[in-house]
Amino acid sequence: MPATSPSHASTQGRRTAAPHLGAPEWDELAERVCQAAEIARQHGLQATFHLHAGTWVESRADLDELLRRAPAPLVKLCWDVGHAVCGEVDPIAVVRTIQRHGINVIGNFIFGLRDDTLETMKQTLHLALECLPDFANFYSCMAYPGSALYTQAIAENWTLPSSWRGFSQHNDDCRPLDTEHVGAAEVLRFRDAAFRIFFNDGYYRAQVERKFGAAGIAEIDRMLKYHLPRKLLTGEIK
Repeated sequence: MPATSPSHASTQGRRTAAPHLGAPEWDELAERVCQAAEIARQHGLQATFHLHAGTWVESRADLDELLRRAPAPLVKLCWDVGHAVCGEVDPIAVVRTIQRHGINVIGNFIFGLRDDTLETMKQTLHLALECLPDFANFYSCMAYPGSALYTQAIAENWTLPSSWRGFSQHNDDCRPLDTEHVGAAEVLRFRDAAFRIFFNDGYYRAQVERKFGAAGIAEIDRMLKYHLPRKLLTGEIK
């Protein structure tokens, strides 16, 4: 069974107009997914399925059909907000669906994309607090060498880290990209503040305690005791 088809390519983002699988076809798709996941498991790997625009698994209904047939923890999910929205899916609803199937969710959130403003970065933080994944990583936008963004940064003469250490998210030399509206120092300051706001949030901490008990909260508190040194914020680097 093909993963995509010309009809899906032409209807991505308009799921109601796309062709749909019947029950036998869902069974076949899920069986193949589980077979691939089992091969990965036998080699010590965790298989994940990516909900993607323009494929058979694009909408929330598609996701439910797959999860009913491909159980966790054999198959876990890897998805992004952009594909969810394109598939006419509420990203927060997707997180709740995944959690209802017994899968713990790790969310990755990036601050400082090229057109980000302070307000849009606040919206990203708000999304993280609304989604309430079981754990979250917060990143400042970085043009890593070898990426298309790095090529663009070189071509357009953007300011980049002066050393390899500066590309490391948690290094004291960390130097993310400037946006068109916000400087790198403000991006990094916001990222570090967002990290603490999220892990100190009462609703998040209550969720962690329900799932993982007091030990989970203790681990979070141990993590929060450490404050990352940032030369960009003290003026030691520019």
